[in-house]
Amino acid sequence: MAQTPGSDAAIAETWSQGKGYELEFWRMVATNTPPCPPDYHAEIVARCNPEAEIHPAFIARIVTAPLDEAVLLDIAAGPVSSVGWKFEGRRLNVVPIDALAEDYAAILAEAGLRAPVPTRPGHAEDLASIFPPASIDFAHMRNALDHCYDPMKVIRGALTVLKPGATFRIDTIVNEAVIEGYQGFHQWNIERRGDRLVIWRPGIEHDVAAELPHAEVTLDGGEHWLFIHIRRLA
Repeated sequence: MAQTPGSDAAIAETWSQGKGYELEFWRMVATNTPPCPPDYHAEIVARCNPEAEIHPAFIARIVTAPLDEAVLLDIAAGPVSSVGWKFEGRRLNVVPIDALAEDYAAILAEAGLRAPVPTRPGHAEDLASIFPPASIDFAHMRNALDHCYDPMKVIRGALTVLKPGATFRIDTIVNEAVIEGYQGFHQWNIERRGDRLVIWRPGIEHDVAAELPHAEVTLDGGEHWLFIHIRRLA
């Protein structure tokens, strides 16, 4: 049965159809197959380094547990988390999750690469059914919220599993669905309108802070990259 354009079912179906492109992209990057840009391959190799350090800005947001006890969730992490595995030589408890984790594991094996902590399977929309409530001290998502078939469900799920006072950090390219012509995983646009965070596609628009009364939303950047912090208040 044909889906109504722009409906939740149609968006999910388009997302499913985009998996092949996403997997081929990461296969190109992991195996360094032309036309892979050299810096893309270098980045995935660097992510596989178990000594890779977390950015200090992330550490400043981990306030709900001592660092050696904190649980750091990397949502839609891809083949290898980009968060980092250590801080000042201390091992961190990073939990990467991605809907395509099993496919990504095969790609890494094909490329002779190994993630320090394997990405575990799970859709970003299902966080609240995968992790206990208020069990996560920091959540992270890089260049992936626009890939999700229901980004508001992702955000709400992240806030459910975060402890009160904990932060969901999202790094995203501005309005990437427009840039990519709504192809593959790129089904949503994310932009800053003044101090407002807006997630939209034709016919649907979410004013994120207005829909999340128990969260604090702060924004940095917004011309090409947008850096978002959503803190659970209660």
